[in-house]
Amino acid sequence: MAIVQWKPGARGTNPVTVMSTDLNALADAGAVTSAEISNDQSDELDLYMDLVLDVDFVSAPDADSLIEISIVRQVVDGEFEQVPPLNGSVGAFVLQATTAAQRLILPVVLCPPDDFKIYLINNSAQAFPATGTTVKAKFYTEQIG
Repeated sequence: MAIVQWKPGARGTNPVTVMSTDLNALADAGAVTSAEISNDQSDELDLYMDLVLDVDFVSAPDADSLIEISIVRQVVDGEFEQVPPLNGSVGAFVLQATTAAQRLILPVVLCPPDDFKIYLINNSAQAFPATGTTVKAKFYTEQIG
């Protein structure tokens, strides 16, 4: 019986910073869309990604509040579905009520087999800090061993 194992993506850098300065001072209930993320070249073709949010709020967010994440899929070369995507929700980061730095992981997010974008909604009841917040993606696939 074959065993399925995780295999890190072959990208030049892994994890990849997919959102940074676009998150600066993002207001509560504010939303932002990342730049295009390629996943259709021979050195990409990843099946999954873990998303990692690093944030350090100035004022504590509400306990158990959410930073929602959706995938915006490419329809044809260079053209993407509407924003916000109606069917793209992949999960949310659940926040603690603290001003201490938070590093949160949204694991095993299915990657589309084409280029895509990430759509983020801040529902924390606080604005993001002026600088320093990032979302990184760690890409991987499956390997039969």
